This record gives sequence, C-alpha cells and structure tokens, in this order.
Amino acid sequence: MSTAARSDTPKVQPVVRAAIASRIPIGVALGAISAAMLILAFPPYTVWPLIFVAFVPMVLADYRVLPRRLAGLGSAVGVGFWLLVYLTMIFGLSMDTWFMQAIAVLVGLLGYLSGRGLRVFHEQTRYRWLYCPASWESSASR
Repeated sequence: MSTAARSDTPKVQPVVRAAIASRIPIGVALGAISAAMLILAFPPYTVWPLIFVAFVPMVLADYRVLPRRLAGLGSAVGVGFWLLVYLTMIFGLSMDTWFMQAIAVLVGLLGYLSGRGLRVFHEQTRYRWLYCPASWESSASR
C-alpha cells in the first residue's frame, strides 16, 4: 500500500491574506447596517418593522463573513454604535454624561471579546443553540 499523493488530486490552497483582509471591511459594514436599522427602529424615527431584520446582518458578519479571530466585531460595531447613538440622544453629550458613552463602548468591547468563543461554541454544536431570526430556517429543517 502506497502513501504517496496522487497527481490528479487537487492540492489545498492556502487562504490568501488579501481575501481575509477584504472580508473585514465587509463585516464592519454589515455591523454598521445593523446599527443603522436599530437606530431607525427606535424613537424618534420609529420605523419599527426594521427591528425584525436588524440583527441579521450583524449575525451574518459574525458567523459567516469575518474570520474566526475577529468573530465579535460585527456585534461590537452593531450593538456598540447603536447604544452609543441612542444613549447620546437620550442623555446628551456633555461632561456630566460621559459615563453613558463609556457604557456603550464597554458593551461593544464585551461583544467583541465574547464573539470568538461564541462562534467556536456554535460551530461545535452545529448552530443548534443559536436563537435568532437568522437560525429559524436551519432549526425548522431539523
């Protein structure tokens, strides 16, 4: 029995860094789209039907577009920017309310730091425990 590779077998191509680098701005843009939809879904704009699809681009960025090491970046941009804008609209931007903006940045940072672990967990469990609108189709087919 020979262990030599066959000549007609395609070799595994390494991932090109340029391809990964182009996915990072796309993931950030998807997070920003989610933030914009969340901002428009709440007062004063009240385009409330957007809340039903607002999290889909963010989840798509975290679990399909971004590389595994940056898996929380879409959620960090989406939720962090939405919370920053929303809390600034409520409390204003002054020296007395700086801690409200700090809370928004902290929430975004925690979303980013937990994103990699969440993605690894969901990949290992084949997305069985991912409860969000993006998982309705996959859970209905089981």
